[in-house]
Amino acid sequence: SDITAVFSEAMDASIINDATMLVMGVTGTVSYLAATKAAIFAPVSSLTANTAYTATITTGVKDLAGNALVSDYTWTFSTPTSFVSWTNTSGGNWSTASNWSSGVVPSSTDNVAINAAGTYTITLDTSVTVNSLTLGGSSGTQILSAGSKTLTINGAGNIGTHGAMNLTSSTISGTGTLMNQGTINLTGSTVNTDMSNAGTMNIYGTNTLNGALTTQAGSKITVMGHGASYGSNAYDSGLVVANGFTNNGEIELSHDNDYYYYCYNPRNAYVTVSSGTLVNAAGGSINSLVGYCSQGQGTRNLYAQVDNQGTITTSYPLTINKGSAAHVNSGTITVNADLTITQSGTSPSFTNTGTLTIASGKTLSLS
Repeated sequence: SDITAVFSEAMDASIINDATMLVMGVTGTVSYLAATKAAIFAPVSSLTANTAYTATITTGVKDLAGNALVSDYTWTFSTPTSFVSWTNTSGGNWSTASNWSSGVVPSSTDNVAINAAGTYTITLDTSVTVNSLTLGGSSGTQILSAGSKTLTINGAGNIGTHGAMNLTSSTISGTGTLMNQGTINLTGSTVNTDMSNAGTMNIYGTNTLNGALTTQAGSKITVMGHGASYGSNAYDSGLVVANGFTNNGEIELSHDNDYYYYCYNPRNAYVTVSSGTLVNAAGGSINSLVGYCSQGQGTRNLYAQVDNQGTITTSYPLTINKGSAAHVNSGTITVNADLTITQSGTSPSFTNTGTLTIASGKTLSLS
């Protein structure tokens, strides 16, 4: 768009030109409208979104009496970030320009919205950087799917209740925070941004969260060990969180397989907190569940220092194992299947001021 400067008195139009009105780094044409006493700079090409520019009116301009401007007048302005929306409700590839409202594939300065109603899948067929991302409309399910790609979000990332993100061997990076109110399916992927989960996260394979993690009441994280009829299709599943976090929702450790009940290669499910404490807040729950597999179901493990203020329930055997950890229970632990707290390292401890309920024939062991 044009850049306009309005004078306080009528000016000599013959000397208002591209030598006396300049925008640094931009080529344009200059005109003067006597009726409004306005000098207008029209860029030859569109200005870059989300960019600061400097404009100058020089002392070469004069009023009708021949009086020159006493000194150069300089000001700065910034262009807004552009907003680009997905328009193809049949789905398609991110890199197809005609799928976007602008007719151009979004760039790193764009705010991207995938919120047209309907059920469809957008394939992230190239690694991309955006300023912000909104995924999820008013109805249907809008799915963003990536395999071996990197999505960089440098502003807000929001997955609405109708949005879903499927990441396989992929990475989310950037300086923004990813807010999930819908569904995230992670398979062997890495999230380097901060994340706030108010929806559902399903974990398959080993996945890493390197940013800060927060969870909201009503949220759910499910970690599924995956058994299979053939060993090459089976895998452990784990969520590795770099820093301690507070669980205000539900964490489930369970097991599935590729052929309903019959599987012969059971695998494990785990959550690891590399540094700090997993705080299971009042109202939060951690559940070790029975899954599906006829030949055993692997193990369920928490590799974390645990401060339980909510509920931990074992319907399938669970091991809590973290060296030199000071575990605390001020909530409720219900042992319907064996619970083992492995103590090792320097001054490990387990302090209970809450409730321990152990079913008949089951054990809670400190080892």
